[in-house]
Amino acid sequence: FTYLKEMMEEYCPTLYEYNDKADIERLFDSLYQEIDDTTFYRFHQVISRFVAGANEAHFDVGSKEDPFMAGIFDGSFRFIPLVLKFLDDNTYVRYSYISDSSIQRGDRILAINSMSMDDLREKIMPHIFSDGDIITYKLERMTAIFELLYYWHIERADSFTVTYIPFGDSTANRITLRAMNRPEMVEVLKERNAEETREDEEENKFYEFEIDDKTAYLKLKTFDWRVVKEYELEADVFYEDIFQQLRNEDVENLIIDLRSNRGGRQEFGNEMIQFILKKDRDGVFRKSISWKGREREYKIPERHELNFKGDIYVLVNGETYSTAANLAQYLKEFGKAVLIGRETGSRHEGFAAGSKESVSLPNSKIHIGIPRYWIQSPSAKDQGVKNRGTLPDYEVRYTITELLDDIDKERELALKLIEK
Repeated sequence: FTYLKEMMEEYCPTLYEYNDKADIERLFDSLYQEIDDTTFYRFHQVISRFVAGANEAHFDVGSKEDPFMAGIFDGSFRFIPLVLKFLDDNTYVRYSYISDSSIQRGDRILAINSMSMDDLREKIMPHIFSDGDIITYKLERMTAIFELLYYWHIERADSFTVTYIPFGDSTANRITLRAMNRPEMVEVLKERNAEETREDEEENKFYEFEIDDKTAYLKLKTFDWRVVKEYELEADVFYEDIFQQLRNEDVENLIIDLRSNRGGRQEFGNEMIQFILKKDRDGVFRKSISWKGREREYKIPERHELNFKGDIYVLVNGETYSTAANLAQYLKEFGKAVLIGRETGSRHEGFAAGSKESVSLPNSKIHIGIPRYWIQSPSAKDQGVKNRGTLPDYEVRYTITELLDDIDKERELALKLIEK
């Protein structure tokens, strides 16, 4: 545990930039007292809590070889057979792996094995890695990997008694569900998919683009290097083609959808700036500082000849993360874009990211990935709050009914603003 702290201090350049050193020391001392020889899972809980205390989301804890991870892949771990949606203060069923319809999408979960969802959140949240005080990102991570978080930090149960209120009802019900492993869940998905027409199999993994009259919609789904490699994409060429089409069609309004884009290759953030600058500017838009203190500055480019002169609207949420969060900020700072949705998932003024130092703890052999670069945003405007993501101009919240009806409130609001 002491070795982990030393490695974080050596390789994470932001550890004491966005945190008070005394707070980190107090957290370390407190957690050190909790270490015992009982179980590997207990030690993992202590480790994850300390790493989360760094307030940087780009850390990794665990690999396929680590005991608390290996069972996910070999099928020996068994989880709650529900995918949950954490919607502000409430929790709903997003997907059920059980065969009957006794519990369905949209049902509100009140408790699992007699622990209320409020208590579950309070216990799990401190173990989720996020930048600063960004709650939207933590809620998205709870939604994405709740079954793992419950398994690691609450209990490893063979069954789950779930207290819930069926959608459209007001009376609480209870049901006991058998735990399932990943192979069983995959089989359920295969069976259901075989019965349904899969219309999205040929969809482009990287983007969607359409033009309707004078308004264009560009959804950038990911900047993940694997997808970029699969499609043999180059950021400057890709954007030049997009903005050439906007020019050819005399587009006046551009909606850029960055919701749930978890980032990836930084050039897909950097290269768009030249196409959306409203006026020529000097200065630095990005600065990278390595764990060794080496600095690199990225200067604001000149406007491209295909520079977009119309209005820009950007759709964001808590999973607009890393490079995608940077891009949202650039669009707001340089393109005077209107941001619609929820607070982005990466710190507005900067965060730790880039390549990671892979560390194996001496005794437990737990693998830790420590982000080694401080990605600063020198051009970021003061939002009046620190340690937060980029804040939207129009915040959008959903009810469970709106989610079940697949209403796209952010896009609808953008179109209403364009109408006005």
